[in-house]
Amino acid sequence: TKITLSFSEKYKNIFNNINLSDFFISSKVGFIDEKNNSSMKILECDNNIKVLIEQAVGKKCDHCWKVLSSSCLIYPNLQG
Repeated sequence: TKITLSFSEKYKNIFNNINLSDFFISSKVGFIDEKNNSSMKILECDNNIKVLIEQAVGKKCDHCWKVLSSSCLIYPNLQG
């Protein structure tokens, strides 16, 4: 899964200090500044956080199960 987030400035320091791909158990998490992206869904809270979830593109690592476009950084020799 590829997750893209959009949020206000006050959350940047919080989200930048967390490994969000491990937290969400997903292949990739990215950030964009686009507040008006119609394909993004607004979370049911008053924090102005938006999320877009897509299928990740690449090859699945046989060990960590992340779908990556390059070799797995944690298990480079185990990539299937």
